[in-house]
Order: sequence, then C-alpha cells, then structure tokens
Amino acid sequence: MVYLDRVARFLSRVLVWFSVCTIIAMMLLVVSNVIGRLLDLPIAGTFELVELMGAVLVAGVLAYTALMKRHVTVELVVKRLTPRVQGVTGIITALVTTVLIFIMTWQAVMIGWRAWLDEHVSDILGIPITPFIYFVACGLAMLGVVSLRELFEFLAKAVRK
Repeated sequence: MVYLDRVARFLSRVLVWFSVCTIIAMMLLVVSNVIGRLLDLPIAGTFELVELMGAVLVAGVLAYTALMKRHVTVELVVKRLTPRVQGVTGIITALVTTVLIFIMTWQAVMIGWRAWLDEHVSDILGIPITPFIYFVACGLAMLGVVSLRELFEFLAKAVRK
C-alpha cells in the first residue's frame, strides 16, 4: 500500500504540472488573442485550442484533487451515522467509484482508439484529437488508482477494528 501511495502521489504531481503549464499557455493565448483582436490581428483557432487545453487542464488535476481530498463529499448525512456504518458506506462508495472510474478510463481508451483509426482532427486547425483523448484517459486512470488506494484505506481500517 505504501508503494501504491508513492506512485499515486508522484504521478498525480506530474499530471498537475501538465495542467499548470497548460493553464499558463491558455492564459497567454487568450490574452494574445484579445490584444490581437484590438489590433485587428486575431489568432485563428483560439477557441478550439482553449477547448483542447481545457481537456488537458481538467484531466491533469483529477487525481491530485482526489488525493488531497479537495473534492466534494457528502458528509452531512455520513457524519451522523455510527462509525461501523460509516466504514461500510466508505467501502461501498470507494468500490463503486473505483469500478466506475476504470470503466470510464477503458471507454476513453476505446474512444481514443476509434479517433485514431478514423483520423479525427479538430474542425478549424486540423489538430489530431487522439493525444488529448488519451491524456484524459491517463487522468482518469490516475483517478482510478487514487480511488483504489482510498478503497484499500477503508478496508485496512475495517480489518483493524
């Protein structure tokens, strides 16, 4: 479990740095486009580039957000339950979440594969979208690893009690 924790923390930080670089690039692109529009020299495909960068931005922070427990949780009801019921609820929730996230990861890989076979590109600039789809799949896979780690934590607590 310690190894899984270290791998999850390292890889989620790597993905966050992709997101940090992406948001900086996105900011520079949008500011440049606004200035360019004022000078009647807009940057072609800005909207499309911001869309693609948005996918990288969100996918890159999913795992880190879950790892740092910065995501939204429903504690209002769960806090009122007994510790034993809280543990069972945590295990069930973590198990269902992990399974669903890995199903989403698998589907993202399948969509990326179809996009690669069909040579899908963006509408305006003709940028291949397959790498962006696979990056989303990587972000989802890392979120799945973090969710699996959380499941193991709940199971370890249940065994100790």
